[in-house]
Amino acid sequence: MGKSGKKNTTQSDTQVVRQFFRMPINNCSNISFQIDNNPFEIVNIGNSGIAFYTGESSTKLEAGKGLHPVELRLHDTSISLQGQIMHISANGDQEICGMKFIDMENDRQEILEKYLNDTLASVFNK
Repeated sequence: MGKSGKKNTTQSDTQVVRQFFRMPINNCSNISFQIDNNPFEIVNIGNSGIAFYTGESSTKLEAGKGLHPVELRLHDTSISLQGQIMHISANGDQEICGMKFIDMENDRQEILEKYLNDTLASVFNK
């Protein structure tokens, strides 16, 4: 305890919310995302998950409940994944949903990582 009577916080005491970098997606035509065949607008994407606007989809989304079949299209490659909703947060008049990819197979992980690396490189090489 510190002099103020409050517990001193160290780096090991803090909870890590995100383990990987998330790349913002701004009107990018070479990536699309859908759950249960319903398209969603992507906010950002990383190695282990994606954030998207919930919009007015008919797909029922609840944090922590079940897995959803996800279709992610990167350039001309489509990969099927399973995702779990981690949170749904208000963002102005919209809601943003955070999804974690579950049990991603190595070949799919490599496709996603290549897309992220290539896109990041193209941003910094302009």
